[in-house]
Amino acid sequence: MIKSFAKIFGLITILLLTFILIGIWLPGTWHTEASIEIPAPPQAIFPLIADLDRWDEWTQWSEIQSTTSDPSYGPGAFRTWDNDQYGSGSITIIESHPENTLSYRVVVEKKSEIIGDFNIKPSKIGSTVTWNESGDFGNNPLMGYVAITMGESQGEQLYESLDNLKKIIDY
Repeated sequence: MIKSFAKIFGLITILLLTFILIGIWLPGTWHTEASIEIPAPPQAIFPLIADLDRWDEWTQWSEIQSTTSDPSYGPGAFRTWDNDQYGSGSITIIESHPENTLSYRVVVEKKSEIIGDFNIKPSKIGSTVTWNESGDFGNNPLMGYVAITMGESQGEQLYESLDNLKKIIDY
């Protein structure tokens, strides 16, 4: 009986060690990108992207109780939250170039960081809006597994938000 428990314990130990070793080798970084064509010029789109208060209109931010700075747009503008599901964190606008580029930084639980940007370029039908995000979970062997799927899952959220943006543009 003791030999059976020893074999089971040994097998579980080997599986856990293998899981952790693989996690150590997995990258803790991820990147995703989503793009959409919107039949409106950049100047009609940019105000909705550049103002963190307006993100409630087209992203999932409306679901999260948060506070924005005054003003809620321009370099240095920020939004903070403390939520049971999403933890606590902040988003801060780093750069804002009217009508074409906005860059931001998200910090969650003071542990992980996401850098994102929007690029708006004129196109034949109006504008192409491209949203990029990259994150780094560090060397945590468990977060390497999360990083593998983060690009795809976050990419779906970005595209869904861009689609909502397209629907509310009144041009």
